[in-house]
Amino acid sequence: MTFKYIIYKYRLKFIFTFLGLLLLGIAGIELWNAQRSHSRVLTLKRRSTPSQKPLTSSDTSISPDSTPSVIPYKSESSFSATKWEWKYERDADYRGLTKEQCQIAFPNNTYQIEDAVERLGGRKITEYDLGVADGRLCVRVMIYNQEMFIQAGGLQDDSYMAWRWEERIIGTLALIYDAVATAQPGTIPNSVFAWCSDDDTLRAHRRTVMGYNRHYAWEDQRDIWVIPDFGYWTWQKAMAESYRDLRRRLHHISDHMKWSDKIPQILWRGDPHVNKIRRDLMAITEDKEWANVGPCQQDECHVSMPNHCKFMFLAHTEGITYSGRLKFLQNCKSLIIAHQLNWIEHHTHLLKPDGPEQNYVLVERDWSDLEEKISYYTDHPEEAEAIAERSYNLFAKRYHTPAAIACYFRSLLNTWAEHQDFEPQLYRNGTDGKMELNGVPYELYIVGRNFIFEGSEDGRSIKHRS
Repeated sequence: MTFKYIIYKYRLKFIFTFLGLLLLGIAGIELWNAQRSHSRVLTLKRRSTPSQKPLTSSDTSISPDSTPSVIPYKSESSFSATKWEWKYERDADYRGLTKEQCQIAFPNNTYQIEDAVERLGGRKITEYDLGVADGRLCVRVMIYNQEMFIQAGGLQDDSYMAWRWEERIIGTLALIYDAVATAQPGTIPNSVFAWCSDDDTLRAHRRTVMGYNRHYAWEDQRDIWVIPDFGYWTWQKAMAESYRDLRRRLHHISDHMKWSDKIPQILWRGDPHVNKIRRDLMAITEDKEWANVGPCQQDECHVSMPNHCKFMFLAHTEGITYSGRLKFLQNCKSLIIAHQLNWIEHHTHLLKPDGPEQNYVLVERDWSDLEEKISYYTDHPEEAEAIAERSYNLFAKRYHTPAAIACYFRSLLNTWAEHQDFEPQLYRNGTDGKMELNGVPYELYIVGRNFIFEGSEDGRSIKHRS
């Protein structure tokens, strides 16, 4: 056998072996692709199969597929989860949700914003609307390229509420900055807006402005855009040094305390001199075993908010206008009893006094039927606990979360910018003819406001050290 014959013989064997392996490989790839395609079809079928389980107001998953671009007020039970889902433990303190995620998690969050647009009636917001007077607890702010600048009202030491301006203004600025800083890039348009931190916004400003509340019926309140108040950041007088920390303490009690272990009384503390409603509450509960109601005298009356959660029933009353206490009470798993509210907050439309989604008990404004309601729900603890549970799940576990507040402010800023008739300018001509920033950067204001601002008759003169 010659050397050439050996090479020829084994070359053919090698070629046939190679062709066989190649054919096997091609067949294997085709089989793998077929199995993968079949698996994807099954997955899509499973995803497209609607759930037959009805959702309730306590469910924490909502479907984006059923969310329209403009969201009307709708039942919390009308959503089901198919894509991204709200998960309280993961998302409650996350301020960076996208617009779509905000709509899924909080479908009824923008009701007051949409109402403000309707009340605007097609009119545009002008620079004239945003002029703020000195000492009136009002601040003018500019958002530019998702940076925040304070243009006027940075100091309020000479205001009629000088003892509380700083907590209110800085707390609100922090909430707005939080919402802007955590937004997706390019999603917050440039805008200039003013807001007033007085309980009665019109006492401070009578043009288009943002405020913590408005009267539901008064015509002169129609130009107020309602925003979450400073208590969502801090409120020292209410012993809420940090809203997030307060929530942790309230929820620790609410999540671990049985209904049967709660104190079977209605609790309220406050200043009765503010309005007649509070005085009526004190009169009708005097010497009643089912009530723990008392006045505040020089801040010595306080029952801590965590201890509020240990009572079965919590009374809520309005104050000078609204009362910022409601959000704290709703972070307790207790039955909230309130009179008809005339002053609207950004979440008031979510209150349900009856029906399958009832989340509080409504009484007469003079509290004349309070004892009857207390007696009924004391005798029907299952009903009382169910109402308290719905309130807790809706507000504490969803609409009063830091995530919801950030979503609200971002939607507000986007909508406001759509209705202003001018374009904000980052720079302006200074007194020496040089260009200067058209406002004090928020970061600088927070650490140096006392030497950055100097007062003037109209409250608009800003001294910016650059």
